[in-house]
Amino acid sequence: MIHLEKINGENVWDILKLKVSDSQKSFVAGNDISIIEAYATITSNGYAFPFGYHMSQRTRLPNRCMSLLDL
Repeated sequence: MIHLEKINGENVWDILKLKVSDSQKSFVAGNDISIIEAYATITSNGYAFPFGYHMSQRTRLPNRCMSLLDL
């Protein structure tokens, strides 16, 4: 099961530690760039919804697999 979690001061550092693999770089920006874009949008009176996700322990995927969802 996937769990969405709003990015905050406590989990942002875990998200920033994750890197996009070389094979994914042409599809998605790194989390650092996405967080900067969300911050710039929000401080310019725009709308951004930075969320991280992680897989529940019932799946075979890592528990703290996080990324940004820009909706």
